[in-house]
Amino acid sequence: MILPLFKRKNSEQQDLFYVPTKKEEAKQPHSDGVISIIILCFVCYLLDQVFGFEWIKIFHLRWWDPKIYQVFTSFFFHVNFGHLSGNIFFLYIFGRLIEEKNGTKWFIFIFVFCGVSGNLFTLLWDARPDNYTVSLGASGCVFGLFVFSVLNRIGWNFRNLIEVLVLAQFVLERVLNEVNAAISGSKDTGNIATNRSAHLAGAGAGVVLSLMFMQYNRAKRNLERQNKVI
Repeated sequence: MILPLFKRKNSEQQDLFYVPTKKEEAKQPHSDGVISIIILCFVCYLLDQVFGFEWIKIFHLRWWDPKIYQVFTSFFFHVNFGHLSGNIFFLYIFGRLIEEKNGTKWFIFIFVFCGVSGNLFTLLWDARPDNYTVSLGASGCVFGLFVFSVLNRIGWNFRNLIEVLVLAQFVLERVLNEVNAAISGSKDTGNIATNRSAHLAGAGAGVVLSLMFMQYNRAKRNLERQNKVI
């Protein structure tokens, strides 16, 4: 016997093995923005680290001689495959949570805003003309997605509370580790260092955007209530 799990909109019961139509699939939330950014990161990694094209390095963020466009391009590049793999994994998990709820355009805006915020803060806080360091990676973007995905799901229904509890414990641990490392002055060994300024600035940007979204949604709900009364 096949047990019905839920009902379709036309009140016909849908069974366990029901295959949705193409129209029904099209209505489901997608992750086109997340997938596009992951593909772009892979392409940049291949051109930069695998094939080693020198011309592509002009898109790295150079602390000693930064260009405006590098603030927008450097977070698509990564130092090695481990660096790339870690970032796109978290991008896929947390980026999807945001894109499926807020849409592709808002996800891309949040991703870029957090990445640019991390790069700008790095230039203001760490960069010096005599410091020949290059910044690469989407970690600032990812930390912004961490924070936004949690705050954006805060609500008083049971499902939202569970989601926040599951996500918050992981995000909070990551952010606190970065704060502790920054306060203690922890330094990495070797030629590759962690840009904690970009991580924390990206997380801060995620907080700012979350508060803006909350305020916007509150104002929108109030306006809808007023229209109903009228």
